Amino acid sequence: MNTQVFSPSISVQNVPTRDLNKGTQTEEYKKNKQEQKINANNIGVPISYCIDDKSHRLIVGDSRGNISIFDKFILQSSSIGDSEDETLPIHVIKRAHKKEHVTSITFDASRNTIISVGNDGYLCKWTIYDKNKKGINSTTPVTEGSQIVIKRFFIPVPFFASLTNVWLKSQCHTSEQLIFVGGYYGNNFIVYDMTKKYVLLNIETGGRQRAHEFVIDFNGSFADIVRHYAFAIFVAPSTNSSSIRRNQVHVSHFSSSSSLSLLNNKKVMRYNVGNSIHGEFINGVSWLKTTNVDKLLLLTGSNDTSVGLSIFANDTTSKVKTKSIKALYDLPPHESCVRAVSTSRYIDHHSLISTSNEIIPLLLVTCGGKLSMSFYRVEEIDGVISVYYLCSNHYLSQFFANKKSNKKTDSFDIDHRINAAKAVPSQLNPYIHYVFSGDSDGKLELFILNISNEDEDESGHTNFAKSGKNKHILQNLKIGKEIELTQRPILCLDVLLQSFGASQQQSLFCFVGNTAGEVCVWIFHVNLVSNNEKKQSRNNTGLSDHFDLVVSNNNKDDKPSLIYKAHQVGTNGISATFLNSSALYDDTTDVDIIVCSGGDDQALTTAILRQKQQKDNTLELLKLVRYDGASSSAIKAVKLMNQNEGKDNDFLRLYSVGYDQRLSLWKVNPNVETNTRQAQEKNKDIKRMLQFLCSSFVHVSDISSLDCIQQEEKEYCVVAGEGLEVFSLDLASLKAAQALAGANYLLITAGAGFSADSGLGLYEDMPKEYRDFCNPSKLVENPQQFQTFWLNFSKSYMSTLPHYGYNIIDNWCIGNGHDRAKGKLKNLCWGSILERNMNENEIEDENLLSSPYWVYSSNVDGHFRLFDAFASGQLCEIHGTSLEFRCACVIGYKDGMQQRLGNIWDKWNNQVKKQNQQECSSTIYKINSGNISSILRKTSDNEIFKCSFCDLPLRPNVLMFHDTDVNVLKSIDRKRELYQRWEAKVEEQVEKSGKSLVIIELGCGKNVPAVRPR
Repeated sequence: MNTQVFSPSISVQNVPTRDLNKGTQTEEYKKNKQEQKINANNIGVPISYCIDDKSHRLIVGDSRGNISIFDKFILQSSSIGDSEDETLPIHVIKRAHKKEHVTSITFDASRNTIISVGNDGYLCKWTIYDKNKKGINSTTPVTEGSQIVIKRFFIPVPFFASLTNVWLKSQCHTSEQLIFVGGYYGNNFIVYDMTKKYVLLNIETGGRQRAHEFVIDFNGSFADIVRHYAFAIFVAPSTNSSSIRRNQVHVSHFSSSSSLSLLNNKKVMRYNVGNSIHGEFINGVSWLKTTNVDKLLLLTGSNDTSVGLSIFANDTTSKVKTKSIKALYDLPPHESCVRAVSTSRYIDHHSLISTSNEIIPLLLVTCGGKLSMSFYRVEEIDGVISVYYLCSNHYLSQFFANKKSNKKTDSFDIDHRINAAKAVPSQLNPYIHYVFSGDSDGKLELFILNISNEDEDESGHTNFAKSGKNKHILQNLKIGKEIELTQRPILCLDVLLQSFGASQQQSLFCFVGNTAGEVCVWIFHVNLVSNNEKKQSRNNTGLSDHFDLVVSNNNKDDKPSLIYKAHQVGTNGISATFLNSSALYDDTTDVDIIVCSGGDDQALTTAILRQKQQKDNTLELLKLVRYDGASSSAIKAVKLMNQNEGKDNDFLRLYSVGYDQRLSLWKVNPNVETNTRQAQEKNKDIKRMLQFLCSSFVHVSDISSLDCIQQEEKEYCVVAGEGLEVFSLDLASLKAAQALAGANYLLITAGAGFSADSGLGLYEDMPKEYRDFCNPSKLVENPQQFQTFWLNFSKSYMSTLPHYGYNIIDNWCIGNGHDRAKGKLKNLCWGSILERNMNENEIEDENLLSSPYWVYSSNVDGHFRLFDAFASGQLCEIHGTSLEFRCACVIGYKDGMQQRLGNIWDKWNNQVKKQNQQECSSTIYKINSGNISSILRKTSDNEIFKCSFCDLPLRPNVLMFHDTDVNVLKSIDRKRELYQRWEAKVEEQVEKSGKSLVIIELGCGKNVPAVRPR
């Protein structure tokens, strides 16, 4: 599908159009187009649109109050890759709704009038006419040389602060058009009849910033008023109304035959839509794995100071296999809003300690206003989740301050808050975790926690009175106090851990994003130091009593190892991962790291960093690429994921989400060359480091955070804001899509299951007579019954519309333009025909052998033949096709020579006219839905279809059970032999030239294994 770029708001009022007859651009048009590009200083984001089908115009409203009119003919003739790929409007109505959003547009074709509404509270009518023609109601399309004139009518609408919808409906028995508008007055949504001047609906919704879905039925007679409508609203918490509770759906239904009974028939129904997790915006989310692969834990924190731990598992109440989120624990609330949460779980890779018989606890971290942070220990025993409070950072800060100054400090800065937190497990010990936090004062803090249950009471709970709490903390470091370049509030952070195996050393890389758009990188080294190596009596923490953790800062003068400018303004989200897994456990190999970030400037930035192990662990910035326009609004969160956790990144992917309410998936290409001048000059041809794959709308507004986790062959993404929404991604499908996109050759194998999606039956579902008539002997016994049966099947195949999967494969190979250069699989290797003397059959064969794709199918419906990608014959139908008929003259022979034994075959063979067999064998009757009677010769309804040469019955060109028809076998074997030649050629390219072959199996089952074994 071609894609064009529209520039809706251009500061030129009248622009000559294209010559609609010739389809070419005039010189004046080209000149004005260039002027528009230069003067395009009032461009807004397209918000609403409508299409004038009669005059073939596209009308677009934007966020700057402008309305742009596009000639639809230009859209149809534009193509990707052309230098003229930007379609410009033929006219722009500037400031149609002042500088407010144009929220809805419709078109009255009978009056050639645009009707629009906007956030300025006005309904506007714009009548278009040609100044060269008389009468403002002319419906003649604007043509070359026309001067467009707009007649404007501004109509203020009572009650409304902003308008969001406009509907235009015809009234029965009259040409009058009824106009209805919808919009907000305060927190109430109102539907108003502009013609009858009365309010149809007035309901509290929580304000226009809430996300609403509604359906209004304006069908039926409009002799008096609208007959009925239904309006459903998801109601958010409201502090002004005690009658509306959160997480409810309000459905208002009106049914009336007259305006007098309208209010009496009002029905309002309320439905609850599930468990409430939080009452206000959710600021932080974090996944946590359990021992059960079907269950995940989800930690959330909200503006309402609450913290919740929920479980994400299979929904046992649903008939459909699906997952749901259910609240598990409500943790103690904070004094102020919760801004960030984090989780940490020890993974037993390259561990120094055997954990086979131990229950390893998990760590939960919550933080927010008043610089508060709380730590929790989670245990999972026999599938039962238990949560225990450990301590808070206020206590820890007091403890370490008292330890240093011997005096107690009770005061904390209540004007600041912790905006970001990240916890990672230590590989030195399963109970040690590192927790970083960043606050609005620009301070970065590191806590090293020991979450072992050292002292337990009889109930098994930690006895804090005995332990004194301080045993849970090993060290506390405050960083960034004297940093001049980073005295900006910290908005986000991420942490990577590098472990050096038996050396008992680790490096912590901390990546921090702040309000200045900077990314600061810190490096810390952790060592497990022995005071007395001879005495290593272990306690149940796994650490020796004579071991301690020593942290050293790699950053000179308490400053970051690296600072780079990632965004023009605030860096809201950041995510990092190692590019070379071999460096994770080797202190001699350089460490390559990729860092992705998203900011308020609507851009995504990718940086490649390298730590030189042989040069005092210095950190270098190798590449920095910014992808502008990655979102239509601020990006709030990003997350980098690997195809295989802990392995080299064969498919790095990035999730991003922002205020535009779209979750986008990007492929990351870290090895793309972007720093050379040649690459910059040919930016159009460069494969970007970030390649957009797809996106999905998020039904959560005011998005604040994102987290992703890989579980088995699924990847789950949770997006939080004014609610939660979970997305899943099948990693096997993602891997297949990756292979398909890079495929040089493509083999499609199709069985009966692929045809079943079009509504055709499978073999096992067919009636018994189908199996009976899949035998050539039935033709000899009763030719008319045999032909009637197979012709009915052929007609059903021709009348059945192939499902959309065929279109997808067709677009992969040659695209909508039926041109192989426009196929979606850009890496297919098309061969060339050798220039030598060849006959027509040889040329056809060479063409098929040069194709990069083939289909190997057991289906006889002929549906693949209906698509241009396979019309040339890149199709091996191993059972033939029912869309072809041929003479049955040799069905009584084996190998075309030896007669089949039996009375019915003796009688049949006596009817065969030997002199006509050559013409019979080479003739195929191709049928379609409109030519069966004309192609298959038949003198009367009682007769059968006969061969034109020998008057013997015709049969379908389908290989049946016990079929020895050499003519059918030869036609199938010819294509099979050609396919095998193609297959051998592809195998050679794969083995010797490193080309890639992708094989797709579609609907090939085990009941009748015709395709899969071959």
